[in-house]
Amino acid sequence: MTKAWILSVGPSKKQWVNPAMKSSKRKRLALHLDQQIEGTVYTDQTTLQRYSTDKSIYQVVPQMVVSPASMEDLTTIVSTARDENLSVTARGGGSGTAGAALGEGIVIHLPRNGFLGNIVDFSTGAGKDYITVEAGVYHDTIQTFLKKEGYYLPADPSSSPLCQIGGNIATKASGPHGFSHGSIDRFLQDIEYISARGEHIDSARPKSIPPTLRAALTQLQEKVRADKATVSLLKKRRNFKTASGYNLFALMAELQPEKILAQLFAGSVGSLGLITRATLRVEPYTPEKAALLLYFTDLHALSLATQEAIAAEVTAIEVISQATIRLLKRRKGAGSDELHNGHLLFIECEGPMRQARLAQLKEKLRKSPNLLVPPQEAQTEEELAKLWKIRKQILPVLLRPGAGMKALSIVNDVGVPPQHLAHFIEDIETFFRKKGLETVIYGHAGNGNLHLRPLINIKETDLKERIQAIADGVYEIVFRYKGTITAEHAMGRLRTPYLEREWGSSIYRHMKRVKDIFDPDNILNPEAMFGRGAITDKMRHDLFEPVQK
Repeated sequence: MTKAWILSVGPSKKQWVNPAMKSSKRKRLALHLDQQIEGTVYTDQTTLQRYSTDKSIYQVVPQMVVSPASMEDLTTIVSTARDENLSVTARGGGSGTAGAALGEGIVIHLPRNGFLGNIVDFSTGAGKDYITVEAGVYHDTIQTFLKKEGYYLPADPSSSPLCQIGGNIATKASGPHGFSHGSIDRFLQDIEYISARGEHIDSARPKSIPPTLRAALTQLQEKVRADKATVSLLKKRRNFKTASGYNLFALMAELQPEKILAQLFAGSVGSLGLITRATLRVEPYTPEKAALLLYFTDLHALSLATQEAIAAEVTAIEVISQATIRLLKRRKGAGSDELHNGHLLFIECEGPMRQARLAQLKEKLRKSPNLLVPPQEAQTEEELAKLWKIRKQILPVLLRPGAGMKALSIVNDVGVPPQHLAHFIEDIETFFRKKGLETVIYGHAGNGNLHLRPLINIKETDLKERIQAIADGVYEIVFRYKGTITAEHAMGRLRTPYLEREWGSSIYRHMKRVKDIFDPDNILNPEAMFGRGAITDKMRHDLFEPVQK
């Protein structure tokens, strides 16, 4: 994909614009905008269709696509949208699965390495190692640059070749090493953005923050801290991996208003402002890694092994369910003959103590009566890559699950406290078995973050009802274990109806107050954070078209 970072514009809560805007009005608006900016405006159907979908189950055709060439262009777009009672939705690389980056109106794209596609600064010293990047820089580009300098950004989503840093921040991205290093908010230092009023605000320059915004954030912090129920729940979930709703944990920390502002953008899915630049803390790259691969016949034994690995302070703990392993073996993909018919646990450790830690862990785990085969070890980069390749075998199954089938992203990013992992997987497998669905289950066992991908026959006439029932049923189980609707992929129209159920009415009201402070007219991505509609609204048309065998 040669496009970079995207914004789409749709209707605001004040006056929703008819999605089928008259061609004459669209042409007049496009001509007006084209005359006001340096960039280019497109209204051809090929371009509009291209930006009507992402990796989600949704399709929303925009009114026009704009390629800006300057910060002034972005300000003009926001001002025009506000004057025309339109809303603005920020889109990154289009790799999201929750439909947060789709909207009716203007979609803005940036060419790779073009406007907002640059690494601005990199500095190290005295434990202050930072990189400043523009929103459209692809994650892989950042990691390649940093590794040449001996550093890396530990928040490393698996979709790194497809996603941009602006989108990573907006979704509170994490990845396999989020267990030990945390999500991207842990590394976010400062943010620059265009506000709903068209202001250019930089958290590193406190004077750029309007006094009214600063005062509102201070007042919000006081209200949140005075709410005993809110404080209690936030403290309980402080170390729990979640990317649902706004990052209210920032209000519990001893931070200045400008730092609170930056932290609130982590997981905001473009609903607070249009990110243009960010400064992130980076860490020295550690090439010394080692790993263990284990197969268990019993989920509870796997769960106990996970707790042992957590105590051993390892770097990553990945899980693939036994049913998923059987599916991979049945597909006979590359290396599938080396898989064993059990629940897979992959444990990685890094640093000078890696071998000693893994040796101690191996000694404890090899005595488990539920261990299917002796643990496999990886001490070299080649051996490690071979083990990680097993995890990557899942992708072909998701892309090509079989004739008439699709591995739809419906409940693909749930999370529960890791001590409940075994019972949760058992309940989920029972639920899908009763639905007659084969399901791919894998994820980050160390923090209880699982990706669930049921294989669905899209030729079923009741597809929408089945999708709604799957979401309702899975989230009911998630809530039973005090879990989250999204651990690292963030919000979007796929999840908005379940947000209040997860957090409760008190915190939900505080989150809505955050939105009101930053965007009182609700012009920024209004359907990404809050919503009550069915998750099956605006589904992709190709899900209902005949499937070629």
